[in-house]
Amino acid sequence: MAAERWVLALDDADYEAIMAAIKLLEEHGPPPNTYVRKDCADMADTRHLKDIPKRRPLAPEARERVDAIKRAMRLEIALSELREMRGVSQSAVAAELETSRPNVSRIEKEVDVRLSTLERYVEALGGKLEIHAVFDDEDVKLSA
Repeated sequence: MAAERWVLALDDADYEAIMAAIKLLEEHGPPPNTYVRKDCADMADTRHLKDIPKRRPLAPEARERVDAIKRAMRLEIALSELREMRGVSQSAVAAELETSRPNVSRIEKEVDVRLSTLERYVEALGGKLEIHAVFDDEDVKLSA
């Protein structure tokens, strides 16, 4: 829970910097001569972030928290990218939603966005939210 609060508390610039660092670590591994804590010495030969779970598996509760944070990051990226693709600023979305710019940032970082909030957010961008249940043999449009 603390990690979720920490991620949600990041401002846009800090979040972008952290995501860029993670991407670099995933692509290239840690820099040479990286200090390794003694309690993590068994992980010294780990070269990529995706190797860590193999070396140090998470408890199911911790895995659920990590997955929730990952979903939140993907959703945040999706919402902020959608807003940017539409050429709309957070301030303009805030004005349309009659809220503050920091609240729009919070919505973009929310772990579990309410459907009604997501619908209002999309409408503030000038769109309409549609939800589909996609199966192997059919695509069903759901109505609210």
